[in-house]
Amino acid sequence: AVAAGFIVCYFSLEAFLGMLGVVILTGVVRKCCKIYYTRTYTLQ
Repeated sequence: AVAAGFIVCYFSLEAFLGMLGVVILTGVVRKCCKIYYTRTYTLQ
């Protein structure tokens, strides 16, 4: 029972970290896109 609970906790933690990574990555990509678009429109 303890081992099963530990496995579930481990997988949920991994899923949580994965989601967190996706959120951070999305934020970074959005920021880069915003900077890129701003630079492009400023040059024109």
